[in-house]
Amino acid sequence: LACISCRRKKVKCLPGSGGRDACSLCAKLKIECFIPQVDERRQSTPKRLVRDLCAQIAQLQAELDTHKQYCLMGPEQGDSCSAQDEILSPASESGKSDGSKSSNSDNMIVRLCGGQRQLNSDRVGRLRFFGPTSSLHLAESVTSSVLIRESNGTRSQLQWQDEFPLDLQQHLFNLFWTYQHQVLPIIHKEAFLRDMNNGHTKYCSRLLVYCILTRAAAISDQPGLRALALSDDADDDPPFLVRKCVSYLDIELNNPGITTCQALQLLSEMHCAISNDTKGWMYAGGAGRLAYELGLHSDSTGLSTSLNKVDLEVRQLVFWSCFNLDRQWALYLGRPQCIKLEDVSVKRPGDGLSDLPSEETKIAVAWTSLLEIVGLICDNLNGVKTIRREITTLDQRLRSWPSSLDPSFQYNPHQSPAVIILHMQYAAALILLHRPVAHFGTDSDSTAHTSASETSRQICVHNACLIAQYLQEYYEKHGSVLTMSWVALHIIATASTTLVANIAERKGSIDFKSQLSCLQTCMRSLNELEKSHVVTRRVRKVIQHAIRLLDLDS
Repeated sequence: LACISCRRKKVKCLPGSGGRDACSLCAKLKIECFIPQVDERRQSTPKRLVRDLCAQIAQLQAELDTHKQYCLMGPEQGDSCSAQDEILSPASESGKSDGSKSSNSDNMIVRLCGGQRQLNSDRVGRLRFFGPTSSLHLAESVTSSVLIRESNGTRSQLQWQDEFPLDLQQHLFNLFWTYQHQVLPIIHKEAFLRDMNNGHTKYCSRLLVYCILTRAAAISDQPGLRALALSDDADDDPPFLVRKCVSYLDIELNNPGITTCQALQLLSEMHCAISNDTKGWMYAGGAGRLAYELGLHSDSTGLSTSLNKVDLEVRQLVFWSCFNLDRQWALYLGRPQCIKLEDVSVKRPGDGLSDLPSEETKIAVAWTSLLEIVGLICDNLNGVKTIRREITTLDQRLRSWPSSLDPSFQYNPHQSPAVIILHMQYAAALILLHRPVAHFGTDSDSTAHTSASETSRQICVHNACLIAQYLQEYYEKHGSVLTMSWVALHIIATASTTLVANIAERKGSIDFKSQLSCLQTCMRSLNELEKSHVVTRRVRKVIQHAIRLLDLDS
């Protein structure tokens, strides 16, 4: 087989002696040469497809059998279930029916013209949200206690993935939970693992499993695994695992649910990593749209009595992960945000659902509270005008954020990967807020340089050096920064460009050498992050070009 690099470049691969050494092209370019043991392009899919279809048929048959038992219940059980369906019906929002003709008539009129917010189920039991102006809710079925379980009561025989042995699958899951999961948390880990282990498809799906494994493979220290999840350039064909994810997405979009929304967010991250910003941006938007479709933005406690505590936690977590992703993309690309807080009534992560929130919930609270402020900064800086008085207000709000953190998330060099990146994001936010006022690139004798601008410059430089310190401590505690989340690229680039600008303008400053050392740390980190996020290459080359032009490379 040709090595991965030659296959992407579509050139003939000439293996080294004995087939063990790097091929001639990889040796010439001094890059890693990985020859796959199996050609995935020749894998037979019909048998796999037939097996999956048989499993799905068996699952549907089990659901039909359950439904038959429901329909054949005795009078006593039937009355009980009828009462349950009545509780779940939209008509119950206007009051309990007393069985009279007048009451039934009133309830029907309310359903037709009442203009209420409703969380109804479609023919397969998937919850969908409709607001007061919609008439589509009339075609929706009343939420069924049988259908809404979404296979939760039946065991599926589906094999979640076909590419990796179980020990390697577990290794990849461990990578994901350790380095990616708590940075902008998307997955409710408890619900996901429960359904995965039990073969249920409510909060676990083949698509979602593949997306998690793909994100983990991209940050692996094994070049062969990374090659399955990454391509060398945006113009190359999508890597094998990304193609698998997209193919399963096409199937799942016929009947999308919460796992689809989660998968779209992970696909958004994947496409950013392989330098396809447009697709990443579009997938993030699709996740937000689907969140509205599923009613995740709405406080579901008043709309459906069929949702238990875990259901509500999952819906809450997934919506706010969409919100966080939307803010990150707005920051990354300098574009307007798509999710507006005035449209949202669902409670914040950890609000009111549990007295003892999990680590996953607590870190979600921290990210959401920070990115809400970051979103306001983006609104201010990306808008038509930058309003100085708003910058002052935002600075006060941003500086009060650390005091709101859970005590376990206060910074120290031994923190988890997610907490270190959280503090890096906070430092980057301070730089972005103050950089317009710091007047980088203007003559030092200019009237623009006031005491306020000098203070802002010092804040920018201090936080850029702080980011470099965090990167070094991450390396010492957790190893290579290639395991970092995609959000790290924007943070490191922000610190690097700030340091380049200040070093070029203040070469004679007292802390010149320390700033230069911080810049070197940032550039080394970008070089390492490039292994897992190909998009980093473009950013690194631009910054290196600026360093040469400003004669700082010596």
